[in-house]
Amino acid sequence: MRRTIVSLAMGLAMVFVPSAFAAGTQVVEGDVLVGNPGSAIGTGINENLGPSDADGIDGVWVTLDAVSTGAGETAGVIATDDSGLSDFDIWFYDADGRFIDDNTCAVDVDESCAVPAGAALAVVDLFLGAQGSFQFTYNY
Repeated sequence: MRRTIVSLAMGLAMVFVPSAFAAGTQVVEGDVLVGNPGSAIGTGINENLGPSDADGIDGVWVTLDAVSTGAGETAGVIATDDSGLSDFDIWFYDADGRFIDDNTCAVDVDESCAVPAGAALAVVDLFLGAQGSFQFTYNY
């Protein structure tokens, strides 16, 4: 009887207590007005303005659903417009808005990379192209 009660209690705890290892996927779609090769060093217009109504000039800020631990989180961006000319990059920032100097999500046309530890924000920049649309995915 005692073993049954303990097993039942443990089973209920597993159902009602969220796992520390729960995984998720965040998907954000957006549009960017103009490409900016200056964004290649993390100094695009939107980076200087910060998250604001100006989002979409040369990039879009994304608040990540979970701060990266650097233990397997990945991010990616693909162009979804029909031009075939859009080249998006992803740059990461910590929760205090400090740039994380990691360009692994800024070297190809369709980017995907491991998210650096401490990343809480991302900027999806349009490096080349105009009026580009994108889909950003964060797996955590």
